Amino acid sequence: MLDEYSKVSVGEFYPPQGSVWDDDKVQFARLLTEITANVGITRADWKSLCASMDLSHVQVDALFVRAEVVWEHAKKGDAK
Repeated sequence: MLDEYSKVSVGEFYPPQGSVWDDDKVQFARLLTEITANVGITRADWKSLCASMDLSHVQVDALFVRAEVVWEHAKKGDAK
């Protein structure tokens, strides 16, 4: 899979430096928000995720909510 990306120049694949693309905090928050909004998490996924993180359902859900807050602030241009 990585081999296909090696054929793409950096300029084609990545947005300009200094954009929100470079901010891991924003992109991780975006990824989590998009997963919950567009992919969804099954009951089995929740159970596995909670177990692997050693967190309750409420705690994991709170992480998704926190990620959404970070992403919404980033979209507005104000860092959280």
